[in-house]
Amino acid sequence: MIKTIGKLLVALIIVGVVWLFTPRIIEIEANPKIAPTNLNKEVDYKLLLKQEVERQGLTTRDFLILTAISDCESGGKQFNKDGSVIISKGNIGFFQINRLAHEQTYKAMKLDMAKAEDNIKYGTMLYKKNGLRDWQKWSGWCFEPRIQGIK
Repeated sequence: MIKTIGKLLVALIIVGVVWLFTPRIIEIEANPKIAPTNLNKEVDYKLLLKQEVERQGLTTRDFLILTAISDCESGGKQFNKDGSVIISKGNIGFFQINRLAHEQTYKAMKLDMAKAEDNIKYGTMLYKKNGLRDWQKWSGWCFEPRIQGIK
């Protein structure tokens, strides 16, 4: 009886931890065509990312890795509470795209890093082209432990 209760408690703790630390993709996968304006901002960005990952022919694994990168780079957000775009040391938005390194390229593609859709499109393209390289030096310490178990 005590062993059964102990196993039940361990199972409940595991379920709780998984629930807390798993990205909120269930809503996105269940309703991939939900208009982003109907969702809160946190899910909105993940929905945009999920759609872009699929558009670029990447996998759910890539989505989870990109989510970890954006969580470490910008807290998974494009905007500050006051509505201004998150900019830190010349790095812009959701994926903290570095202006000096990438401005010529994203402007040639007619993308605006202040727009969430464009920031996500460019960040996903960078990941597809270069893997983790563009973020490794600055936030690898944060996202690498999070992606180690992703298969």
